[in-house]
Amino acid sequence: MPHSPRTYVKFYVKAQTMICRLSTLGSIAILLTATLLFAACSEEPAKGKSSAASVGKTSAMSTGSLSAVPGQLPPITPDEIKALVAKAATENKVVVIDFWATWCIPCVEMFPKIHQGLQPLVDAGKVQLVSVSFDANEEPYISRAINFLRTNHALKHAYIAPTSDVQESIVDALGNDWNDLVVPAILIYNTKGELAAEFLTGGVSQEIVNIATDLATDSRE
Repeated sequence: MPHSPRTYVKFYVKAQTMICRLSTLGSIAILLTATLLFAACSEEPAKGKSSAASVGKTSAMSTGSLSAVPGQLPPITPDEIKALVAKAATENKVVVIDFWATWCIPCVEMFPKIHQGLQPLVDAGKVQLVSVSFDANEEPYISRAINFLRTNHALKHAYIAPTSDVQESIVDALGNDWNDLVVPAILIYNTKGELAAEFLTGGVSQEIVNIATDLATDSRE
């Protein structure tokens, strides 16, 4: 039996309705897929950013940079000090290491005189001047140490021995006459990386500058 024109019209309308519904479902599926992909991609950079921040912090600690870790001094160990002295020897530099603390009156009195007296040799690349704080690695002591270093323009090559155990290990590993956990203690190494002088009292800043100057001058002759 032949279908009437109205039947064909109804069939066409139903077909179009189904197509529209399928198109709508397809659009929803596409939109949902795109949303999930965008969320997944957005998470990756966040993870990468976190990882980069962690690496940056570790690098800053290992290089002794304070700008990347505000409010902190990089810790240092006896082995790292020995490595620093050995590296300086390859560069034909005298190394002066000032072990100090903000609570140590002789340390605070000598510190600016030593640094000012040796600055011309530091600028000339003949001396490497290092400071290691024996202050407690907590507030308010660490802020006091950093403020003191900043006032004296001595933040470069500035470190901290963060615990009494580390401090004792430094004394045991580095000192000849320096046998007790006391500061001030200034150790001077010649350009061969050998311990040339130890100063364990206050009021000797000029002697320290003189010996370091003599060692640096002799190495260039």
